[in-house]
Amino acid sequence: MTPSTLAIAIVEDRAERGIDTARPDRTELVKLCGEVIAALRRRGRLVLQVDAGASLSRRQRQLIRILQDRSDAGRPMPSQSELAQAMGTASVSQIHGIKHALVRLGWLAIEPNQARAITLLKRLPKRGGKPNGR
Repeated sequence: MTPSTLAIAIVEDRAERGIDTARPDRTELVKLCGEVIAALRRRGRLVLQVDAGASLSRRQRQLIRILQDRSDAGRPMPSQSELAQAMGTASVSQIHGIKHALVRLGWLAIEPNQARAITLLKRLPKRGGKPNGR
């Protein structure tokens, strides 16, 4: 299945479930892209080569690593307060700012008004290794 036929299948599935796909807003497009990426990854058809995150700040890399570790362990994404605790800060607003900077940089997708709805779009390489492409 090619990426375009997969995207069409996902749009058709969403239409069958009653989700308006005629004029999707930005949030719907981000969600749809996330679904396509996830489906391609599951089929082994997508390999993302990512730099070592050289353009990211230390705190941004730290947040990405926390999310990757949770994802790899099969655990749900952390809440903002859990992220703040894991990063050693009491400021939830600081976490909010870091997350939204990562969205602007294309590393994360966040579903608005839903708790823990974070999707990793890119991954950092494993510590001390080459980009893992997952």
